[in-house]
Amino acid sequence: MATYLTFIGSRCHAYRLQVADENFARESLQLFTIGLWKLNGDGTHVLDGAGARVPTYTERDLFSFARVWTGFEQQARSKPRPIPLCP
Repeated sequence: MATYLTFIGSRCHAYRLQVADENFARESLQLFTIGLWKLNGDGTHVLDGAGARVPTYTERDLFSFARVWTGFEQQARSKPRPIPLCP
């Protein structure tokens, strides 16, 4: 999944002077956790004063969450070691 959603090899701003890759962060927020819109207990959308749907997160939230998913690299597989038996 990390390969397809591109958080492997993502770097933070301090490392390469670019913003972190937001792809995995955005998909995590939208698909796996809180979704796009705030919902009432009955499943209907929460609406603001103008009648527009209220988003669950802002671009600033997304930027901050993307920074968490930086610095991951694919590791080589380790060789299995025998487990010692207790006497």
